[in-house]
Parts: sequence; structure tokens; C-alpha cells
Amino acid sequence: EEVILTLEGSGESQESLGVEATFHMKNEGPDVTFEEGFPVGPVDNMKGFSIQIDGQAVKAELVDRRGSKGGEEGGDFWYVWKATYKAGAESVRVVKYAIDIFHFSEYRETGYVLHTGAAWKGPIGKAVITLRCKGTVTFDHVTDLAPKRDVAFAGDECVWTLVNIEPTPADDVSISYNDRETWAQRVASLRKETATAWSPRQELVFALGAAPGRQARERMTEAELDDYLA
Repeated sequence: EEVILTLEGSGESQESLGVEATFHMKNEGPDVTFEEGFPVGPVDNMKGFSIQIDGQAVKAELVDRRGSKGGEEGGDFWYVWKATYKAGAESVRVVKYAIDIFHFSEYRETGYVLHTGAAWKGPIGKAVITLRCKGTVTFDHVTDLAPKRDVAFAGDECVWTLVNIEPTPADDVSISYNDRETWAQRVASLRKETATAWSPRQELVFALGAAPGRQARERMTEAELDDYLA
């Protein structure tokens, strides 16, 4: 499984997460045709969903397994289509869509669900998830990333490489960020405010304590720990 996530900001407090997921499948049994699907979740919030199988576009239908109406919250939405697997053959599926990120403040959250892949036979041989930032949102705005393992930063990308996994919710990708200011700007602002009020001191402690999460780390560096304790 290869997933490219693009977190994009427009400068108008409206961000989206673009997803391109490529699945390399193999049928270890006889020829078979059945309904295949991609989970959406409790709310129909995917834009421009498309699916290609071996380079050919396939028409997908949006269904709600719980029967809720009009995309209301609490449904169980899926995009489904008919899929044929030839005996012993390999095939490639490419799924693309975008999600508008809902928010109630400058703090935002989004991500990608990986654990539904556990429904397929055996482990996922290799899953590579790449996160990129675009537009007004940068990695400097990120406040937390997960999972906090098997991750590397290269240039303007964050890449998780997971091998032979039966994914669980702990493997799902989550991204938290502040769309109004970078983490460094927030810390600098709080340091100034500590001279006149108590609450900024508490917020500063929380911000410094969360520093490792910005790079999907569990532990602080020595310099981060010194700053935090001071």
C-alpha cells in the first residue's frame, strides 16, 4: 500500500487533505467477482472520489450501510464497485479523493485510516505513507503526528514505512496543526505573556512538553528536556 497525503491550506482558514492511495493486490485463489469497497466513515465528506483498477476507471457508488439520510452524521458510508480478480493474478487499485477539514478553532485535526486494511488476507507486506504540506500550512504549523514509530523526515516530506503489519487503530495516521501560527511563534508569544499572567505559563509548559510529537517522536531531545524543565 502506497499512500500520499497532501495537507493544503488556502490562507482563508480552509484546509483540505488530498489522498492518493495505491493498493497492490494478489489473488491467491480462483477467479472471483464480488463487491469491493472503500470506507468513508460516519459522514459523507469525501470530494472527487475516484477508483482505477489496472489503469481503467471504474464507476463507484456511495452507499450507507446504516440507512441514514442525506449524508447525516452517524451513517456507515462506503464507496463500492464490482471487482474481478483472476486466479493467481496481481492487480493495482488507485483511489483518489479529498477531505475538507472541519474546525471550531485554529487547532485542526485530520488523518488517514489504515486499520481497515486488516480485513484483507494476511498482513500488509509493506505500507508507505507520505505526508506533504502545501500552501499556507507547513510542517512548522504541525503540533502532533502519529504513529510515533517507523517514521523519517526528508526535505518537505514525512514518511512512515510499515512492514508486514496487520494494522490496528494504533497504526492510523493522525495530523494535528494550528492554522494561524507556527509552533515556534506560539511558544515565543507565550514566553512574552508569562510576565503578566499565569495561564500562559501553563500553556507554555504544555506546548514545550508536546514538542516531540511534532516530529512523531515519543521522547524529548536533551535540549527540549532542558527547556521544558527550566
